[in-house]
Amino acid sequence: HSQFILGAIYSQGEGVPQNYTKAFEWYHKAAEQGNIYAQHNLGTMYKEGKGVPQNYAKAFEWYHKAAEQGNERSEFLLGVMYANGQGVPQNYIQAIEWYSKAAEKDVADAQLSLGIIYEMGRGTSQNYIKAFELFSKSAKQGNVYAQYLLGNMYYFGKGIPQNYAQAFEWHSKAAEQGNVYAQYSIGNMYENGEGVSKDLAKAFEWYEKSAIQGNSDAQNNLGMLYANGKYVNKNIALSNDWLLKAAKQGNSMAQFNIGRNYLNGDNGLPKNKAVALMWLKKAAKN
Repeated sequence: HSQFILGAIYSQGEGVPQNYTKAFEWYHKAAEQGNIYAQHNLGTMYKEGKGVPQNYAKAFEWYHKAAEQGNERSEFLLGVMYANGQGVPQNYIQAIEWYSKAAEKDVADAQLSLGIIYEMGRGTSQNYIKAFELFSKSAKQGNVYAQYLLGNMYYFGKGIPQNYAQAFEWHSKAAEQGNVYAQYSIGNMYENGEGVSKDLAKAFEWYEKSAIQGNSDAQNNLGMLYANGKYVNKNIALSNDWLLKAAKQGNSMAQFNIGRNYLNGDNGLPKNKAVALMWLKKAAKN
């Protein structure tokens, strides 16, 4: 136990300069004596290449030792390694097994990951009901991405009857915590009056938050709102700027909008058939 504590002190730099090499040495001594937390931390150091060269096979080995002793974080991370093929051949059936062990112990990340596997039908039959249940458990623990995905299940009626009000509630929770996709979705729901009263000013506000974080759908919609002058002062320069940002990220709607504007000489852009054709071709390929 004292060896594990020394490892933690060096790892966190508590009262001594942070030193991952020394942390690794002490964790390794403790791990070899069966300390479950040292085994888990050793796995993480190998996985992240801290104090030792990155080695997924070694990370897998130590996570496995800790997981066999019941460490729930190691169980979850074994699932991640099986799902991603890190240090071991990709195997969704094994990923499901380890995610399930951790999910049963209320590890929110494991509930989320297992839910995604059931939603996508990887290594098992697609099952929206199970996905919904798992996203619900994870979301209620505060997992932001699970909150977003749970909102999607309500929005599209997957595993649960369609319910825009519930979709808006869960997307709001995720959006307020900075989830870029939820911010876009909230903007969309305000624009279309889904689960909430239509409010283009609010739609603009949420699209802008999402667009600033790089969401190309939000950037396109923001560009169109600036072009149309809906609940924001019409601004052709900003409109084209946001449309171009989205188009360069491969957003087909933005590519189409820019192409159309060049074709017709709209939105402050000069008529230019060659440039129009370039953007319209890109949009068609997407």
